[in-house]
Amino acid sequence: MVGDTERAFHEIATTIEQVAAAVEHVTSSMDSIDEHKEDVVAAIQSIAAIAQQSAAGTEEITASTEEQIRAISTVSQSAEHLQEISEELANLIRQFKIQ
Repeated sequence: MVGDTERAFHEIATTIEQVAAAVEHVTSSMDSIDEHKEDVVAAIQSIAAIAQQSAAGTEEITASTEEQIRAISTVSQSAEHLQEISEELANLIRQFKIQ
């Protein structure tokens, strides 16, 4: 009987040691997860900042492109007007005969 009791207490002690080790392992894992969580949050914040900078850069490029399109349109209109003036000048010159 004493031997059975002794074995039972030994099994209980072994089980308690296993549970304590498992709890320590879980606690260690949770600490590691907490550390990695901070790294993930920092990485996400960094990605968000880069995305904002990229969006701002894209807006600047769009504005610059629109400005260039307007300038090209103005140059094109000026070239068409210059073509019309050249044609008028050519017609006026043809009216004169050089002798």
